Amino acid sequence: MAAMVVFSDSEPKKNAGQLGLSQLPTAQMSEYQFPAGPASQKIVYIAHPLSAKTLIPFAQFNETIVNDKFNEAVRIMQMLGASEIVSRSVQSDSRAAEVTGRFGKIRAQFGGQRGLNTQTNFHHRGAGSPPEDPAPLRWPSEAGFEAARLGVLKNRSTMVAIEIDSSADFQAESQVAAGLKKLGFSLGVEVKRTRTHSFKITAYFPGTDGPTYAPDSHSSDELPDEPSPKRLLGKRRG
Repeated sequence: MAAMVVFSDSEPKKNAGQLGLSQLPTAQMSEYQFPAGPASQKIVYIAHPLSAKTLIPFAQFNETIVNDKFNEAVRIMQMLGASEIVSRSVQSDSRAAEVTGRFGKIRAQFGGQRGLNTQTNFHHRGAGSPPEDPAPLRWPSEAGFEAARLGVLKNRSTMVAIEIDSSADFQAESQVAAGLKKLGFSLGVEVKRTRTHSFKITAYFPGTDGPTYAPDSHSSDELPDEPSPKRLLGKRRG
């Protein structure tokens, strides 16, 4: 589990260590980076897996890491020359919301509804292009990323699927979160109430005889079934 820290000049909580929480004096705040906003006392932060000095509020950690991995997965597929990229997400929300982001020249839309729902949040279709090596990878140890890279570059894979899951330990409803709240610490304020729990990203690549399927045989709401030849599947909890 990623390292958790809280800044406070009061007496350390006796049970904080059992939850994996380190209590640091406020004077040490200047040694860290806080991309989500100014540092605050008694808010639990989690160290970014790729940068121990970058701290993210507990409440925003899963969303930040899952979306970061999603962006990297899309970049990898684009660099490898995918003719089509489809992503389905599992989200939960206490109200309707919509956020629009950009990935280069491609737009992606994220929607939220009450409860838990699965939907297509990203769909790109084009002619494809000659593969380029996406290395170095931002998340080299993420399951499926390196396999996708080698599969397309060396084995000429025509379809790659990757699943990215958020960490159950850092959900707002987790036992860890409950324990931190019981000690009087805050999890931070969520930037948005839509929460993405996982992504499944499937990319198709042109074969020697053209794409694996007819590009115009389905609409954005009628996505192709996943073929079995040369399939690579990676799944990892964030």
